[in-house]
Amino acid sequence: MDMAQPKPKPKPPATAPATAEESAPSSHGFRIARLRVRHLQLLDRIDKTGSLSAAAASLHVSQPRATNMLRELEEALGCLLLERSSRGTRLNEAGTIALDRLRIALGALDAAETALRNRTPRVIVRIGVLPLVGTDRLCRVIAELEADGVLPQVILRVGTVGELLSMLHAGEVDAVISSLDTSRPATPAGDRLRVVKLWEEHLRVVAAKANPLARKRKVSLEDLLQHPWVLMAGRSANRQGLERLFLQAGLHPPEPQVETESPHICLAMVAATRMIALVPDSAYRLAADRVSEVKLDGRFPSTWTHFITLGDVPMLPHVEQLARRLGAGER
Repeated sequence: MDMAQPKPKPKPPATAPATAEESAPSSHGFRIARLRVRHLQLLDRIDKTGSLSAAAASLHVSQPRATNMLRELEEALGCLLLERSSRGTRLNEAGTIALDRLRIALGALDAAETALRNRTPRVIVRIGVLPLVGTDRLCRVIAELEADGVLPQVILRVGTVGELLSMLHAGEVDAVISSLDTSRPATPAGDRLRVVKLWEEHLRVVAAKANPLARKRKVSLEDLLQHPWVLMAGRSANRQGLERLFLQAGLHPPEPQVETESPHICLAMVAATRMIALVPDSAYRLAADRVSEVKLDGRFPSTWTHFITLGDVPMLPHVEQLARRLGAGER
């Protein structure tokens, strides 16, 4: 007896395949949503250690787990992030760009964790400053905010111009109060800075009150080269401004007898010795009882102090308030 053949099932109506534009966003968004803070930390540790195994150890995970985390991160971002060679592992261009953005998120998370560790959570503002900014104008503004009862918890990081801008790009500070007279550090994201001028700072050559230079009516750059100098660190805006002026005059810049990163040590050294130094006007005012201005045949160029934030990151309300108060002091 012949067996009846089963009827074929009807085919479902044909549908057009989903385009990349239709399918990619949901899939991409899903992969991004599965990332954890530890994925971001892994990329940061690889950059700092130059090794996937060392990065895994610092996060207390196994190397296979770290390898899986890296693959998940690359899948979520849609590109490879590392270059491997006999010398180790480093971020490629895409990895550097990704980390440049992710460090901002890590910095914000770190600030939130610090705030929540306190018994009474408070707003935290992290500011990078040049040393003298922290002892002069910023102190007066913080005193005003305290008197008005609106002072957040302030964390100050001190450094040179280049160091402060690096902290800003790494998400370690929310804003920088600094000059921009030195070369900016190269970043893969290009120029991302939001810069607001605050005040102009004049530079003065100073000497101890008993120093013969302090009693002269006019002193040339050649005369200054006959005296020992206390100079600020080579990467500072102060040092580079001094060197530019001598070079523009066709003179070799002075060599330091003493070099320091502290303007307070610089002024104390000048007051106690025959040495001279170049300091901002705000530093001179603080030490006017111990040092005198050397009257030059000419003038060192002034510098501007700026309030600097990342242009592609919204400014926090308390950071914006601080910028307004600092700028109001000049009006």
